Amino acid sequence: MLVARQTSGFASDFHNCYTHGVSFVSLGLNNIPVSLVSEPPSDVDAVLSVLIDSMTNTSLLPPSVTIPPLSHGTAIPLAAVLLEYPVAYVPTSLEHPFLSNITLDVYECVLLNVLEQNSSYTLLKFSCPSELAGQHTNMDPEHIIAFLTEKFTGRMNKLLPGASFQILHNIQTLDRVAL
Repeated sequence: MLVARQTSGFASDFHNCYTHGVSFVSLGLNNIPVSLVSEPPSDVDAVLSVLIDSMTNTSLLPPSVTIPPLSHGTAIPLAAVLLEYPVAYVPTSLEHPFLSNITLDVYECVLLNVLEQNSSYTLLKFSCPSELAGQHTNMDPEHIIAFLTEKFTGRMNKLLPGASFQILHNIQTLDRVAL
């Protein structure tokens, strides 16, 4: 959830607020994961800046904010940031707009027993290439699960007392995963 807070220096801190903890995975030819990128694409920062400015420069939050058409290289990582995923893919080409036959760590954040016993609701589900976990500690499943637990458990306990929050992790290799 993108929520703007009016504090001194907020506009200059937007990058840290909304992209903190997000790992940006650069995809190469045929969308094969190449590396982690230390910073989000500059266009993602620019769009976040416009969104934050439009939300902080008005007394009432507008029902919608219009942004210009974006390239896939901007729209895909921006969507990951806005949805609060800890992993954002940054495609360099969308000739093939999917990952194909890549071993993935798949994470699913689930709320249990929200309205009735034995009920479950998926809050978010995302993946990251398994091979990156061995190269970068912040891509290790234990790190990602700890990050998600810290980020969401308090919110869920406050908003939905009595519900349980669970993070499921498994490894999958799929024919196609859409970006």
